[in-house]
Amino acid sequence: MEPLRGPDDQAGEVLALLPVIQQWVTTRIRSMGLSVRQCVALETIHHGATSPGDIARLWQVTPGGLTGIIDRMEERGLVRREPDPSDRRRARLVLTPEGEATRV
Repeated sequence: MEPLRGPDDQAGEVLALLPVIQQWVTTRIRSMGLSVRQCVALETIHHGATSPGDIARLWQVTPGGLTGIIDRMEERGLVRREPDPSDRRRARLVLTPEGEATRV
């Protein structure tokens, strides 16, 4: 009978797997032609962020830092900017069908 492993042993095994998991995820995302940030942005929009400002607040960055990421996703047809019906000064981000299908 195998001896019981404690939480420290289990935590050590999980920590040892993290680099392998990170490499797998990064390889998978890059094989789709996305950056890791683009992939996370798609998920963030899918889960309710509707503007660059929403994403910036969640990521704790400036909205200007997201412009390039969103521009490249828009050029690929993954997202589109639409006028926000409740505030014409804002653009609302919407995943396209291709953007939904591209999510990991």
